[in-house]
Amino acid sequence: LHLQLRPGTDVALCHGLLHALIWQGLVDRAYIDAHTEGFEALKALVRDWTPARAAQVCGLREADIWQAAEWFGRAPASLSLYCQGLNQSSHGTANNSTLINLHLAT
Repeated sequence: LHLQLRPGTDVALCHGLLHALIWQGLVDRAYIDAHTEGFEALKALVRDWTPARAAQVCGLREADIWQAAEWFGRAPASLSLYCQGLNQSSHGTANNSTLINLHLAT
């Protein structure tokens, strides 16, 4: 599955994926409770970032976001690889934070 999103919409995609993971019950609540802080605030932040909304912003199919979230959430392990593109923008910190949040949640 290749998600060719519009430039500058990384945060929207990650929020849409996290929304799907949370509301499908694909997060590791025991890990979150033991090793993270602020999850309820993050959950509130992504509540309105449905896969439908993220798909519209990112120029993707909603079904593809649901599929990506399911594969990510059900995988026994995951790894995100990226180069400097994620970092080198006016919102690089937000890009990285949202990607890290996906990993911490699962």
